[in-house]
Amino acid sequence: MGKLNVAQFADELNLPVGLLLEQLQAAGSKQVDASAEVSEKDKAMLLEHLRQAHGVDHSPKKITLTRRETTEIQSSDRSGRARTIQVEVRKHRVVAPIKPLVVESPVAAVQSSGVEPLKVLGAVELDAREQEAKLQAA
Repeated sequence: MGKLNVAQFADELNLPVGLLLEQLQAAGSKQVDASAEVSEKDKAMLLEHLRQAHGVDHSPKKITLTRRETTEIQSSDRSGRARTIQVEVRKHRVVAPIKPLVVESPVAAVQSSGVEPLKVLGAVELDAREQEAKLQAA
């Protein structure tokens, strides 16, 4: 496939050349006139710019899985006559993407909750508490 200029690309997209030039310049491309070539990089930049401008989200949507299963059951009535009954089982499952949890830093969570954080005991305080425990045990 040969190189496209802006006019040919606009014709392919069924857009006016002026509008396509404005969109290309807004996307960050350096196209100045209708005879300038449009590279694949320019096309990708334009597509990404238009997706951001129109709010298209790249997150995956939920997927619905449906399955239909048909089986036959042989049954006999009182007179002994055999009958075949067709049973259809439909299973329907919806799979949605798992959204990751945003975990803030634990220090910020404790500070915002208003709960006093626990003190970390130093070596001196630990020794003092051990001595008190020995005295109380004796």
